[in-house]
Parts: sequence; structure tokens; C-alpha cells
Amino acid sequence: MKIRFTTAASNEGVFTIDGVDYHGPIPPQAGDIRARYDDLLPFAEIVPYAPPAPAQIKSVTAAQAVVALEHTGILDAVETLMPSYPRSVQLWYARAQEWQRYNPYVMGIGLELGLADADIDQLFAYASTLER
Repeated sequence: MKIRFTTAASNEGVFTIDGVDYHGPIPPQAGDIRARYDDLLPFAEIVPYAPPAPAQIKSVTAAQAVVALEHTGILDAVETLMPSYPRSVQLWYARAQEWQRYNPYVMGIGLELGLADADIDQLFAYASTLER
């Protein structure tokens, strides 16, 4: 059993009993769970609660990517760069149906624009929220 709390003095947070995560306060009417919790609490390891890291977006549609670039003010800079790239990159940009996060073209364009990996991750996360 592992119990994780937002604070050690609170019974709110996330707690795990028999591999099942429970969130929030443990209500007094929770019966068996409350009784098991109260019995096991003295033996539990109390650790600060840390929310899980967001899942990294691996790909988005080209439409989502382009709209995200437009919404963040980056699209004009990308389109200004395109004529300087080899034809293969220009064809990919014009015709790809999906943009993958670790595609060498995506990473190269990001690098040339001065975007950090975290910036590209944020763009992909934002793009994934847009209509497909």
C-alpha cells in the first residue's frame, strides 16, 4: 500500500490500496475503504503528491500543426524559411498529412527558428487540442 498526500497532515490527495488509486478525501461513509485506510495509515509511507507528467504528443495532423503555428505567430517565419530549404523539405511541408514530433524536418525548422525542445513540445501539445 502506498499513500500520497498533498500534505502529510491531510487525508486529501491520492492513495493506493491493493493497486487501485483513490483521489480526494476519504469520506467517512466509505465503509470498508475507510476502515482499511485507518488501520493501515500508521504503516504507510507518506510522500508528497506529484501529479503525473503530461503525455508527450508524438504526432499531429498537418492542419493542426499549421493552425498552431498561425495561432502562435510562427507560421510567417516558417513560410519565409521554406524557399531556402531543399526541395524534399518543401515537398514534405506542402504535402505531409501528419507531422511527427521527432521528424528531422520538424526539428531542423525548430532549430533554425530558435525554438527549444520544450517549445516544440508545447506547440505539439497545443496543436493536438485543435480540430483535426
